[in-house]
Amino acid sequence: MRTFQTSTEIMAPAEHVWQIQTDVARWPEWTASVSSVEALTPLPLAVGSSVRLSQPGFPAAVWTVTALEPGVHFVWESHSPGMKAVAQHMLTPTAAGCVVDLSVVYEGLLGGVIGFLMRHVTQRFLEMEARGLKWQAESLPDEMLVFNAS
Repeated sequence: MRTFQTSTEIMAPAEHVWQIQTDVARWPEWTASVSSVEALTPLPLAVGSSVRLSQPGFPAAVWTVTALEPGVHFVWESHSPGMKAVAQHMLTPTAAGCVVDLSVVYEGLLGGVIGFLMRHVTQRFLEMEARGLKWQAESLPDEMLVFNAS
């Protein structure tokens, strides 16, 4: 098992950040760590929702939501032979906005090996996602947010 994580403080209300973060179809607009997202089940995200997510340099992976507490966190998993990746997206409100904690855990027979081989790109992609989310949340006024449920 191999764990990667990053955290960032965002000067925007947690509700605003949650709306951006869970509108996964729009991730390619604000993070270069995601090339495309295809919803395999209707959005918005809910437990059981699945998306096919493509990242630069990698084959597309299907991610399925396994836990979701609105406004607080969601967890999704992706499976491949010998390995499971579990990613968590957590929001904690603060007086000035919120803190976002992102993590990925590689589990299974090949999880440690894949995690070791992918350690630099995994950490870089987590940090890109955190920076992109921060930029998007702090640069868009609340009234410009429109939740895309399609």
